[in-house]
Amino acid sequence: MSRSKHFDVVIVGGGVIGLSLTVRLAQRGVRVAVVDNHLPGQATHAAAGMLAPLSEASGDGPILELGLASLEAYPDFVEQVAVISKLPLRIEGNGLLRIAQSDDEAKHLKAAFHRRSHLSLPQELLTAEDLREAEPLLSPAIALAVRSPAERHIQPRLLLAALWKAAENLGAEIFASEAVTSILHNGARIQAVQTECRTVPCGQCVLCGGAWSAAAAAMLTGTTLPVTPLKGQIAVLELTGSPLLRHTIYAHSRYLVPRDNGEIVIGATEEPEAGFDAATHPYTISRLRLDAEALVPALSGLPLSSAWSGLRPASPDGLPILGRLPHWDNAHAATGHGRNGILLAPQTADLLTACILDGQDPPQAFSPQRFEARS
Repeated sequence: MSRSKHFDVVIVGGGVIGLSLTVRLAQRGVRVAVVDNHLPGQATHAAAGMLAPLSEASGDGPILELGLASLEAYPDFVEQVAVISKLPLRIEGNGLLRIAQSDDEAKHLKAAFHRRSHLSLPQELLTAEDLREAEPLLSPAIALAVRSPAERHIQPRLLLAALWKAAENLGAEIFASEAVTSILHNGARIQAVQTECRTVPCGQCVLCGGAWSAAAAAMLTGTTLPVTPLKGQIAVLELTGSPLLRHTIYAHSRYLVPRDNGEIVIGATEEPEAGFDAATHPYTISRLRLDAEALVPALSGLPLSSAWSGLRPASPDGLPILGRLPHWDNAHAATGHGRNGILLAPQTADLLTACILDGQDPPQAFSPQRFEARS
């Protein structure tokens, strides 16, 4: 068992949230270590990569505000990570179409469009005639959509690789494939993170363990992070000719993401009952294909290139858990992002950096203390 040098901050979890925070802290001269037994980030590696706050937010409260702020930060964030990592990285796509498949859905879509018309994010209501021009291969049964050109996507695996390299280029140390066995403390102060291989002394500790965050929090006496895995399965079709779609298509929590590399990503299920079972199932993948073909009949017959699943970290109220942990002087959490870890990474990293280094708490709606008040 070896003992590492002392770090200002140790981050438990190396998905998109943990590595984004690592880069932001390291940019400010902080000595950072990342420890994770699930690298590369399990949920990040399996995500479709949509940057779509208007589609993913069920309401107009703090999660939408967080998503909009993070989307605005994304271009500069990606540019910085690409420069530091020296790896190619960019935002892709021509925007997103949110479609209605029934009269009732059309009514709700119109209401949301008008309710959010004050936002700086551009939107456009498309009739059936507009849709035929915007996306010719979309099913003629779809008569209404909202086009959102700023809601694009990024390839998560490229993002994760670039974040990892950027973190290392900034001097951070990453201890991959090392399970955390305990978190050492003296009273209310964390002193070190213990792994299977080493002791990592630290001045601050951040729990970014995704779906495994509850297990990490259980190592701190009296601390609970109510994060559970939310399984999602995804199918990927491979195009052999010209692109079939111009936009990401979003319909009732299902989506089709046309990537620049010729793939069409179809997702995603929500299976809270699956626990930590990350297996894919042929029936579910077939169901995803059928749903996609109902939206775009021209997808029928395309070869399935791959399928996978991811375990998203879900909180009880659907909001991220950000900020200092109650009863601890130097322990923080950045988890519970659910389906939106990719989207919320830049803003989460900025909020936690300000919390750790400047003493500025994230918005109260995301505080870990909110769960204490319920117990």
